[in-house]
Amino acid sequence: MRSGNAETEWVDALVDLLEQEGHPKPARSGVVRLALLWLQEAVAGRRRAEIFKFCVNRERVADSACSAAQASGRPSARDVSLRHERAGRA
Repeated sequence: MRSGNAETEWVDALVDLLEQEGHPKPARSGVVRLALLWLQEAVAGRRRAEIFKFCVNRERVADSACSAAQASGRPSARDVSLRHERAGRA
């Protein structure tokens, strides 16, 4: 796995999973593009203030989930690793 922060590692794990499942051209850029499309759909039709609030709230949720997971010693939703899936296929 390539080195980096938790988000980068998660994206890399997802690319690995796509490759293992037979995706013809898995790439980080494709995963990020898909995430951007989901974000675009999530904020479509919202006003600027609503988009700002949406982003701030998502950031808080991610940060609190990460903090809670670290305190409990379990992986957070943000750190959900596809390594378990990969390990099962190794």
